[in-house]
Amino acid sequence: MADPDPADAAFATLTSSSTVAEVGEACLRALPRISGTAVTILTGVNTRRSVFTSDDIGTAIEDAQFEHGEGPCFQAFHTGVAVFVADLRDPVHMASWPGYVPAALVAGALAVAALPITAGRRRFAVLDLYRSSAGQFDDNEAAVAARFADAAGRALLHAVPAAADADSGYAPERRDVVHQAVGMVMVQVGGNRHDALARLRAHAYATERHLDDTAADVLGHRLSFTP
Repeated sequence: MADPDPADAAFATLTSSSTVAEVGEACLRALPRISGTAVTILTGVNTRRSVFTSDDIGTAIEDAQFEHGEGPCFQAFHTGVAVFVADLRDPVHMASWPGYVPAALVAGALAVAALPITAGRRRFAVLDLYRSSAGQFDDNEAAVAARFADAAGRALLHAVPAAADADSGYAPERRDVVHQAVGMVMVQVGGNRHDALARLRAHAYATERHLDDTAADVLGHRLSFTP
């Protein structure tokens, strides 16, 4: 008798009331070569909220994408096509995501994937995967990940109030600091929120500091911008 498929066994543990965290943890059981997962709600490059990260490395990767406004999560969201990266050390990825890639490598990720989550025809979230070793994602892994992206979408829609709040371990107040700082930069230089966040990101990148630390300097009047 053949051994049960780990993906089918993990998927069978989910119900219509499963949480996003339960879907993320089941995804890890279904894909033994995957090191961690995350689920993020997005409405654009400037508005995103993590609702689940499986570990500290996943959290650091999500932080890197938000801080630099780039990475596989954003690519999957904007294109609607799943992104699979076998080795972040490939120079082509550094050229595409010059801020995100070094931060993800330092965090401990070598291979990453991002799958868009949709409701009807509207994309509203992304399932992120990372692996601590390099290597291609095979067809079975891609298919299983797609099943769990759908399951994560159903979990998000089933518990909209819970999805609106970030994962308890994700420190959403750090994002609030950034958004408050964006408002102050808008007052200082004019323009819109997108431009103000771009100025913050550029300053953080140029000074090799985290975005939330740069935002805290703005709120503490230790840093200001001119038009």
